[in-house]
Amino acid sequence: MAAAAAEQQQFYLLLGNLLSPDNVVRKQAEETYENIPGQSKITFLLQAIRNTTAAEEARQMAAVLLRRLLSSAFDEVYPALPSDVQTAIKSELLMIIQMETQSSMRKKVCDIAAELARNLIDEDGNNQWPEGLKFLFDSVSSQNVGLREAALHIFWNFPGIFGNQQQHYL
Repeated sequence: MAAAAAEQQQFYLLLGNLLSPDNVVRKQAEETYENIPGQSKITFLLQAIRNTTAAEEARQMAAVLLRRLLSSAFDEVYPALPSDVQTAIKSELLMIIQMETQSSMRKKVCDIAAELARNLIDEDGNNQWPEGLKFLFDSVSSQNVGLREAALHIFWNFPGIFGNQQQHYL
């Protein structure tokens, strides 16, 4: 457990260095980040996003990097994860959206959820994340303005989220 905490702490330092105005420090951090295996990146990035005691800039950088990872390397990283880890990632994203108090951070997590949903539409147009759709429908009718905004932000980011079932939902 202590080793995992130490690794996560190192990752926070790496995130800070990625934000450094010093080109040498930032370049070295970029090289270090690129050498981290994709599956480990997902874990570290999600933990950084979830940690509300971390610096806001580091959390936002982690959110941008996770969205970028899902956008550029989804097929290499996500399908190789065990199904329970995939389920945990999806659940974690939805929980973070519900719990996040900072509007700008919530929008970044919504961007991640939209990117994940985009990648979870199969070749036949079926959405492979039914919990995500349920979350969106529940959020749109929520009394919580932040959740309504979050759902609309995801719809705006990925209008095709319903896949081939769009007529059924509309």
